[in-house]
Amino acid sequence: MKDSTALSPMAHTITSFYHHANPLSKDAHWYLVDQAKHPDALRRLFEHDPAPVYDLPYIYSGYRKQAFDGPLIIKPVDDDCKTWLNDWTTTGKALALHSPQLALGSW
Repeated sequence: MKDSTALSPMAHTITSFYHHANPLSKDAHWYLVDQAKHPDALRRLFEHDPAPVYDLPYIYSGYRKQAFDGPLIIKPVDDDCKTWLNDWTTTGKALALHSPQLALGSW
């Protein structure tokens, strides 16, 4: 699978990853999980939050068939879900996303 945005020369200017010297913040509003690596993530999400807020970005792309094997973006609502995602972040199974402009919507 080739993502034209990721392969473009501009990709490095719009995406940055860096290590924070401070401990993990417990106030992340969004989380990212790779379902290819953790295929039980969607099921576990519903176990921890009865009415979760989430998105499968590949649903809106040419990779629709891979939506359940691709990224899963989660906005935890329930405290149990927040605890689960914080645990997964600590063990490297999820990434905490911090952005004032991140919102689910049409891609």
